Amino acid sequence: MDAALIHPSESFIEAMLDDLNTPRALSELFALAGALETAKPLNKARLKGQLLSSGQLLGLLKEDPNQWFQRDVTDEFRTEVEDLLKRRAKARAEKNWSDAD
Repeated sequence: MDAALIHPSESFIEAMLDDLNTPRALSELFALAGALETAKPLNKARLKGQLLSSGQLLGLLKEDPNQWFQRDVTDEFRTEVEDLLKRRAKARAEKNWSDAD
């Protein structure tokens, strides 16, 4: 199922028709994202399509997520984050919860 062929969710459209109620529309995007995370495989394509088409009406979710997360990331920052992740994994393995948190 092509996500581009799926229309925004009805709740999202209702929010937009309510005098461009963007807080409510954004809330609907979060609800769709949450539903997508826990959806059964048969519903995932529909929910993904609704999320993407709803977000695009607000000018959101247009970029590739991997590219977006890498934008303006320096090698120094990437190294620092990777070091923190390794330290956290080690602390968790040692059940040192205060350091892991």
